[in-house]
Amino acid sequence: MDKLYGTMERSITKKLFPSTLPDNWLAGFIHCHTAFGYPKQYRLCPDELQRETAELGADFVFCAGDHDCYIDDIYCSAWYAGRDYYELTLSANKQGKVVLIPTGEYHLWFEDMISRDTQTAFWKVKREHPEYKPFHHTLIPMINWQEAPVRYVRENTSAKLLETSQALGISPTLNHPGLCHLNGHPDPLNIPWFRQMPYIELFNTMDYFDYDWAIYKYYLSSSPDSMRMAVFAGVDLSFNKNQKLSKINDERLEHITYIYAPKGRTVEGIYDAWTQRRTIAVRGRLMLEQISHPPQLKAYKTTALPELDFRICSFDGKHIRKIEILRNGISAYCEFVCKERVIERHWVDEQFDGQETRYTIAIEAEGDWLITSTIGFKA
Repeated sequence: MDKLYGTMERSITKKLFPSTLPDNWLAGFIHCHTAFGYPKQYRLCPDELQRETAELGADFVFCAGDHDCYIDDIYCSAWYAGRDYYELTLSANKQGKVVLIPTGEYHLWFEDMISRDTQTAFWKVKREHPEYKPFHHTLIPMINWQEAPVRYVRENTSAKLLETSQALGISPTLNHPGLCHLNGHPDPLNIPWFRQMPYIELFNTMDYFDYDWAIYKYYLSSSPDSMRMAVFAGVDLSFNKNQKLSKINDERLEHITYIYAPKGRTVEGIYDAWTQRRTIAVRGRLMLEQISHPPQLKAYKTTALPELDFRICSFDGKHIRKIEILRNGISAYCEFVCKERVIERHWVDEQFDGQETRYTIAIEAEGDWLITSTIGFKA
């Protein structure tokens, strides 16, 4: 297979990222909680976060607000969203630095879980409510502050979140559905509009990965509304001044999201790629070195049978064990391999009928995973 993209050299201090990436591909952290508003002794300012994540090799960070917590018995208050947070985050972006994307993490509050016919949610910041109500989480990436999404969802049913987001060019996420549901919150399968969410967080706490992976495959296979859902890997850690990122020993720091951003390593370029669902979710040290068709929302037009060419490597020595290609969430190709650290495959879908069909590549290597967002074809 011909080399599809060039590579870009990278300087890293902790081997979370590969030393090179194909052209137009970026790697970084999503669902990262910050400490921008913490007391001074714990505050990690945006430029400090940029320096530390640059040392790890990241190109971008989706900043998800400050968690409220106690450090050394000192209370650090939450700062989940607001014009000031967005403006502070964006103001740190300068050419050549890690790109910070401001996001808000909100709770989708379900007021009535008895009547499933009228799922009503109140989308509010966590600190405004007691913990006993059932909820799910969502991330709302934004580069232009808008009050409309929050106000609109508070006044209407929760499904309006999607309509309002689409009108504003926003692609929200469904965060750790397994963690929420298996701790007593609503079953995602009983919330019909969830299947239309643009993104699902596929890696968070790995105790719930099997459930999240099963939910995602179900969504892909259940209806045309959900077949284009994309994936990302969530870090879900709070970064503060007391924690040197290169010293953190937490598996969630190994949750990397790759974004295909042909418009460049800028706020606008990354945001556009996110909106186009050009992502790959990775746990561990697997890297997609080459691919003939990057994931994206828009289906590729074809006059022949869809073909996928890809090359994937494990850059820390683990052996790739399983290669699977899903067709609309259902396994279409599965191969078990042994003692391979680099795999290269050419696959043709002989059963393609011309209708829009979405493919997902999933690779497992001794507990590491790489899962693409969907790659669509249609005649």
